[in-house]
Amino acid sequence: MIRNAILILGMLLSSLILRAGDISKYVLDNYLIPVGKPGIMIGHIYPVPSDIRLLCDTSSLFRVDAKEKSVSLKKNKALSKGQVTYRYGITLLIDGQEYKFELLKDGFSKNKVVAHRGAWKQKGFLQTLSVLFRMQ
Repeated sequence: MIRNAILILGMLLSSLILRAGDISKYVLDNYLIPVGKPGIMIGHIYPVPSDIRLLCDTSSLFRVDAKEKSVSLKKNKALSKGQVTYRYGITLLIDGQEYKFELLKDGFSKNKVVAHRGAWKQKGFLQTLSVLFRMQ
């Protein structure tokens, strides 16, 4: 029985280690694209890389500032309020490795977080945290 418990624990730990390795080394500090602001900077890349280039931008909306290590809208490009598309994918070459990012039109989703304890005292259910999404 103890042997089975150790085996199961080992399997759980190895799956956590594999998942942690899948996490991207680089992140953007902001993924929301402001509406009606041409050329605006969207986000900086962290940790700060030594080299960065834009490899793929199917929407032709974005540019990379290699000096500032940031992603921006092109000077003459802006999103409009009535624009239907809300998700944009870009691929960056950061220090010789490809990284994919998804940028979202600001105002697309508004999150409301509602925490509750449920009926844990009466029914013995675990306490939960519910996240509700409201799209506008």
